[in-house]
Amino acid sequence: MAIPISTLSKEQLANILSKSEGHFLDFKSKAIAPARLTKTLSAFANADGGELYIGIQQRGSRFHWDGFGVIEDANGHIQAIEEFFPLVSSFRHTFLQCDGQTGIVLLCEIEKTADIRYASDRVAYLRRGAQNLPQDTTEKVDRLKYSKGIVSFEDQKLNADAIQISNSLAIIEFALEIIPTAEPDVCLKKQHLIVEEKPTVAGAVLFSDEPQVSIPKAAIKVYRYKTRDAVGTRDTLAFNPISIEGNAYGQIYDAVAKIKKIAEEIPLMTLSGFEKIEYPTEAIHEVVTNAVISIAASSISLSRSAPRSLSRVYCSPGRPASPPVKVFSSSSSQ
Repeated sequence: MAIPISTLSKEQLANILSKSEGHFLDFKSKAIAPARLTKTLSAFANADGGELYIGIQQRGSRFHWDGFGVIEDANGHIQAIEEFFPLVSSFRHTFLQCDGQTGIVLLCEIEKTADIRYASDRVAYLRRGAQNLPQDTTEKVDRLKYSKGIVSFEDQKLNADAIQISNSLAIIEFALEIIPTAEPDVCLKKQHLIVEEKPTVAGAVLFSDEPQVSIPKAAIKVYRYKTRDAVGTRDTLAFNPISIEGNAYGQIYDAVAKIKKIAEEIPLMTLSGFEKIEYPTEAIHEVVTNAVISIAASSISLSRSAPRSLSRVYCSPGRPASPPVKVFSSSSSQ
């Protein structure tokens, strides 16, 4: 399929040339070797994608149009790009031309890829700011796999004995209710919660009586601020944070009970005085459960800002196996 050609206005060109290179933008001279170009392609693909202009050169602190003389002069760069991205959906390229400018510029719009893309030197790069950082150690590549979702933290083995989850009170209660005819360790191995006689992170979070021994952050913290501000401070804490530990199932129920108790202790000011409010357990349970099982939230805020309403705010991509839960009141009486 032919590469489309787009004509820029002088205003559009001025806007492009006025930009600075950054996390989502890079300019390259037409003289760059196609093999070196793959470092930038790798960096964008492994991060969040971006736009790459080939044929715009930096002179001093300014960028200038320095396009290819004819389309054929860009053949090597186009070949490198298309070989780097075998799936057309991973990128789009367009030739740009502008009245008053000599030659054409190649624009490549790069999408974030699901897999790790390696440059021609067999090193994966990652875009950070205006840099292409080499991921040249095992630790860096592993971190990149986590961030792209190729490897799940929940599947990692713990340095602990399998008996921590195969003979726990949690798994015995679960087995008696759900699979009374099966042995717990057999079931856990089938579900890959025990691998090579070691419990996985998911197995410990679900079925260890004390997963915090191996995963200290796998706990819920509940605290309340006495403030009407959107963000509380240490000085506005109503009490010391309450830690809720144990397996995820138990944590959810204990946290819901604690949150409900705290929330209902906060009266609502009405025309007839203070009024006690009751919140539905199911609503709080839904919020807490979604936060605990979701990797997309490390904290939640339950804020009372209107009569008889409990709003939800999910915030901050999270790394802990079990996110902390934050509760604060923004009622006029507090």
